[in-house]
Amino acid sequence: MISAAYWIWKPGSDADAFVAITTGAGEKREITLPDGSTVWMNELSRLEYPGDFQKREVILDGEAFFEVRKAHGKTFTIRSGEALTTVLGTSFNVRAYPQEGGVEVTVKTGKVELKSAEASERRVLLSPGDAGVFEKSRKQVLKIEKSNNNSDAWKTHSLTFDDAPVGEVVQALERYFEVDIEVSNEALLKCQFKLNALQNPELEDIFKLMGFTMDIKVTKQKDKYILNGNGC
Repeated sequence: MISAAYWIWKPGSDADAFVAITTGAGEKREITLPDGSTVWMNELSRLEYPGDFQKREVILDGEAFFEVRKAHGKTFTIRSGEALTTVLGTSFNVRAYPQEGGVEVTVKTGKVELKSAEASERRVLLSPGDAGVFEKSRKQVLKIEKSNNNSDAWKTHSLTFDDAPVGEVVQALERYFEVDIEVSNEALLKCQFKLNALQNPELEDIFKLMGFTMDIKVTKQKDKYILNGNGC
């Protein structure tokens, strides 16, 4: 696990110098930006920003949780490919891995604007608990419904499900444990799962609880877990 922080010198004045920070596989890192904002970077991520930070703008490839400090009304912008996330001062999670089909933003506190860099009229305003996604293929910005929010579980090392649909549970488990999970019967997707905040969860323990509360059986085939059952 190797991380790096280094300067990128570009032609011109010292203001043209950029700082780039990267994280390796399995590595997470906390950094403080020149304006006092804090960023927690997930694994395999890259953050780049101007050295003088007069313009509060960063470039993110990967995933990070931001706590942005207010600064005399100056906006703070995260550029992730063709998506722009703009705030004044708030906390939120941005997932923007280049190989994935969208850029997803989930808000914890404050308000966040997510928009297309090429078509600024395509935008959504997100409040606490809201999530939005920029779809790369269609270049659309949408607000998405989530009954539970585990977007920053990678940072908090905690999972919580409050009568969450199995589809949301599967997505959260796949992201947190970096596994593939298949649901063999679509009727299972109508089931709901409840789990109080569990610190440092283990996948096998969660599967056992799902089996007990929803009569779900889990089998493993090669590198994939398969959920079997009759539904609810």
